[in-house]
Formats: sequence, structure tokens, C-alpha cells
Amino acid sequence: IRIYSMRVVGPEEGYDMSEYVTTAPVPLMELRQEIMGKVAQISNPNWKKIIEYLLKKFDKQFFSFPAGKSNHHAVRNGLAFHTATMLKDAEGIANNYPQVNRELLYAGCILHDMGKVYEMTGPVATKYTVEGNLIGHLVLIDEEIILAANELNLDAHSEDILLLRHMVISHHGLPEYGAARRPAILEAELLHKIDDLDATVYAITNALQHTEPGNFTDMIRSQDDRRFYRPKHDSSLTNAKNLE
Repeated sequence: IRIYSMRVVGPEEGYDMSEYVTTAPVPLMELRQEIMGKVAQISNPNWKKIIEYLLKKFDKQFFSFPAGKSNHHAVRNGLAFHTATMLKDAEGIANNYPQVNRELLYAGCILHDMGKVYEMTGPVATKYTVEGNLIGHLVLIDEEIILAANELNLDAHSEDILLLRHMVISHHGLPEYGAARRPAILEAELLHKIDDLDATVYAITNALQHTEPGNFTDMIRSQDDRRFYRPKHDSSLTNAKNLE
């Protein structure tokens, strides 16, 4: 290929840069319906008011941003895709374990990564912002919960709000992975595990889709630089939605 000239183009010339960016494999409308359907199942008024307030505030970013820069769900609409998948996992777990507070778990899934609307620049040429590097999305969404509570005239020090805040600041599990606190309630522990599960499945599946049967994937950084084998007669990915 010979390139004789090159120049930078932008939206002012009528180009939509997002059209040249990898997008989540599930239609945006379907993702929105899944997430809003779970919001409708939350009856706790404090949690529901805050979630609806923040979803409205960050609607454009939440339903277009990636969930990461290079690791899991690093595609346009990836944040909503990650959230919707986690909600489906949360539903299955809550169905299996009746002692789980389903509404709190749903609320945690919806809010846990919402701080990434400040942490990253967007779906095109994604970079981490100064806020993202200095503070991080766990603390950023915790702050937004407090601001929302104040705006909605809710008691920011009530147990309902404290539980919601604990869900988001602990969802990375361990301090060395960015958690401000380790999970101290059942739903927070489950949120951490669901988050890790979805990220793991996404990363491995994405690598396997780029691997011929009978071969190993390249090393996957997020999986401790391990390589995963795709069996010769593996047909499990045939009907899987391509992640790119």
C-alpha cells in the first residue's frame, strides 16, 4: 500500500468519527431496554431516584462510552454493554439465592462504572482524563451519588445512601486493584465477582475469536499474561456475538 498524502479530518467536515470505531455487538436500543427494565424493578425510592437522576444526567456518555481503554469492553457502547450483561448475571444470581437484595445488586451494577464518563474522553481515540488518572471512577461516581442525594433532598448519611456508596467504592475488591474499601456486605461482594466475571469472559472470548482452532491465544494481559487454548473442534464461538 502506498500512501501519497494524509490529513486530519474532523466532525466539522461532516464526518462522524464514531462510525469508524468498533461498537458493541448488541444494538444500543436493546442495551437501553435491558438497563431501564432493571431500573423499573427497583422499588427503593432513594436508590431509584438517584439512578434515574444520574442516568438522565449522563445519558449520552453512558450509552456511548467504552468501559475501558484497552482491556474489557473497550468499544463504543461498551459501558452500557458491560452493564447490561452484568445485570443479566445479577438476575440469575438473585433468582438462585433469595437472601440477596436484588434491588441493591441491580443498583450497584448500574452505577458501579458510571464514573467512567469522567475517567475517559469518549469512544473515539479513548484516553484517560486528568480526573481519571488522579481520582478514578470509583471515587468519581461516589461523589456523584452524594451530589445527586443533595440535589434530590435525600439524606446523604442515611443507610440507603451509604449502602449504595459502599457498593461502588468496593467493587474492585482489593485496595491494590483500586477499591477504596473491601466489600463488607453480601451484595458488594457479589457485585465485585460479577464485574470480574464479565470482564474475564469478555477478554478471553475476544482473544479466542482471533485464534484458529488448535492454537493458543496471545498472552492476555488482564489474565496475568496467560494464554488460552481453543480446541480443534470447538464450535462454541460459532454463534457467539463477535466482540469487535
